[in-house]
Amino acid sequence: DIIAVSFADSTATPGQIVFNLDPAVGYGSVDEFKADVAAKKAAGKSVIISVGGEKGNVTINSDASATAFANSAYALMQEYGFSGVDIDLEHGINSTYLTKALRQLSQKAGSSLVLTMAPQTIDMQNTGTEYCKTALAVKDILTVVNMQY
Repeated sequence: DIIAVSFADSTATPGQIVFNLDPAVGYGSVDEFKADVAAKKAAGKSVIISVGGEKGNVTINSDASATAFANSAYALMQEYGFSGVDIDLEHGINSTYLTKALRQLSQKAGSSLVLTMAPQTIDMQNTGTEYCKTALAVKDILTVVNMQY
């Protein structure tokens, strides 16, 4: 019941994300896409924006970049109707600042925030990895972890 839209893009501002609807997906307009998001939500689904992927990278390694992430992710939730975010960062997670970013986003979005993670198997094999430390630090607001095998 969770639909992840791939992918948010980083900007020149560390931590900040944007979403650029790819015309190849076939929507006639951004409003048409937003209407589909609203229809899925009305049908009881959660639609979230995925951050990262194999080629995507968002740098969250300072208080400023954590705040930029939280603010921009919340702005995308407001603009598109997303229910939350999927963290699929595969390059250089800093658990201290990613945790701060996700906590700030949770404060903005409230208890309805849908937070998922899509770590690679290697990133969750022990509790000392940055991904695993982040998951443990936000376990009270984490909806689901979808392991990549």
